[in-house]
Amino acid sequence: MHRIFIEQKIVACPSQVRIVSQEEVHHALRVLRLTEGDRIELTDADGQEFIAQIKAAHAGQTQDSFIDVLCLEKVEITRESPVQITLFQGLPKQDKLELIIQKAVELGAVRIVPVECDRSVAKIKDAKDAAKKTERWQRIAHEAAKQSKRAVTPVVTEPIKLKAVEAELDPESLKLLAYEGAALEPLSAQLSGPFRKVAIVIGPEGGLTEKEVAYLEVLGFKTIGLGPRILRTETAGLALISIIQYALGDMGGR
Repeated sequence: MHRIFIEQKIVACPSQVRIVSQEEVHHALRVLRLTEGDRIELTDADGQEFIAQIKAAHAGQTQDSFIDVLCLEKVEITRESPVQITLFQGLPKQDKLELIIQKAVELGAVRIVPVECDRSVAKIKDAKDAAKKTERWQRIAHEAAKQSKRAVTPVVTEPIKLKAVEAELDPESLKLLAYEGAALEPLSAQLSGPFRKVAIVIGPEGGLTEKEVAYLEVLGFKTIGLGPRILRTETAGLALISIIQYALGDMGGR
């Protein structure tokens, strides 16, 4: 079944819900060709999941399109990991960030923060450019959340400078910095605690400068290695998220 996210909270089931998000309605009616009688998966503002059936639909030309659905039953399943992972990703070249966002969402990251570093080849021109790119990145995250049947859509923030990372940190997070110059100590030692929030930093192509690493260490980040091989920026973050999900999250068969 196809999944639709709604902004309101469903407080009772069975109940009737009207979907008014023009993006969701357009995708459901124009792209997926859903019609009356079809069943869908519905995810509400609290991340609750339901099975619903389309009872009526109107695909207007303006902002009056809607879908009326009947919520049939609540789905008792937990799709969100017990560990909340925030990825601070150094801005990579070309469209690599789109791939990183898509796969990070599939792997369970809850927040993705693009970071402009000293060695970032890609640069943000101005506020308009940042807003335009962020809108596209958020749309990619939303589609990835649907495809992977996430209960929530992770947030992709506007790009920030490395110096602004401190303001984006949760003080309760385990902070990990993937750095090729780090001593090859077992990563498992850092993941032995009952952590529920993890922040990871991945540098861009060319890596982070020693000055940037020193700054992040002052913020409490622990430098860790990802083995004897050098991983590309689009590989390192995804590998680390997978390891964290196995050790602390829901990929380890717990």
